[in-house]
Amino acid sequence: MWGSQIDLPAAPAKYDGVTGFWYGKGPGVDRATDALRHANMYGVNRRGGAVLLVGDDPASKSSTVPAVSERSLAALGIPVLFPRNATEIVTLGLHAIEMSRASGCVVALKIVADVADGAWVVDSKDLQVNPIAPAIDWNGNPYAYTQSPIVLRPAMIVGAEAEPGGPADRAGARVLRAQRPQRHRGRRPRRQSSDWSRRAPASTRCARR
Repeated sequence: MWGSQIDLPAAPAKYDGVTGFWYGKGPGVDRATDALRHANMYGVNRRGGAVLLVGDDPASKSSTVPAVSERSLAALGIPVLFPRNATEIVTLGLHAIEMSRASGCVVALKIVADVADGAWVVDSKDLQVNPIAPAIDWNGNPYAYTQSPIVLRPAMIVGAEAEPGGPADRAGARVLRAQRPQRHRGRRPRRQSSDWSRRAPASTRCARR
């Protein structure tokens, strides 16, 4: 998945970009930590994007350990969206792609067993979303994400780790806030359901550091 976000030198490109999707359960997230850390730190292709579909099994119904992957993802600086049903897997997945392109971060969807194992009917009207990335300013200048090259020079590595954290966080949050009118229709969700439109706490925001 990370490789899909890296331009090959001197190679003709057939496509403007490739959107990469990765799927794994909680133990798979643990095993893939090194690759995910690098991908999130150096950033994705701004015409591609990268989304993690993380299957969490908190009751260990079919897993060897209970999984609460947002803790591990937060440690990697990867933002997490929490869909409550099949419709939101699709709609939040579309927003996740736009968040990833706008901020350079890998973005995760936490899909719990009750959602993954359910039988859902998805109304096509609910899938008519148009994710947008509002313009933002950073340090008084318009911000446009650019991918960091992988170069084995300490100064550039430290810069890749530190520079994108602030503006990337703001760019990702703005994508979500711009979607508020599309958020929910009908009855207000129960308290235990996640409210994805609120800005995530600092521990789960995008910060490639």
